[in-house]
Amino acid sequence: MTAFVELDKGLRLGIPALDEEHCAIVGLIDRLAREVTEAGPDVPGTKFVPALRELYAITQAHFSHEEKLMESMKFPGLAGHRREHAMLLAEQADFIRDIETGQERLDAESLAALRIWFLGHTIGSDRVYAAAFNDGQTSSRGDRA
Repeated sequence: MTAFVELDKGLRLGIPALDEEHCAIVGLIDRLAREVTEAGPDVPGTKFVPALRELYAITQAHFSHEEKLMESMKFPGLAGHRREHAMLLAEQADFIRDIETGQERLDAESLAALRIWFLGHTIGSDRVYAAAFNDGQTSSRGDRA
């Protein structure tokens, strides 16, 4: 099966620790997509709640790490980025609860929403932060052209 989410060079931020965490998140989303697809539509979404909780925990730890890096460089967009993280985690928690209670199905559509969430956050908000971080790293080394 082809990867559900690709973390190619265009999605990498140039911050090795965060890129590794993004790879772990991509790996979990990929594994979940593969398991759901292989299980078929008759398998209840509750079977996948442990994987969803694992994704939530890894995402929460990743967001915390990102925010600490932003704090360390006094990133001016930290408050907005932190609000976005809180909103994304709340949406993910609601989704897990809805899967647990049977209000939501875990299917191709909901997996596509996970993919869009990840790509949107990485390409959008994280890219802005990474540019500032990488520029600061270059400036502090005196590598400016």
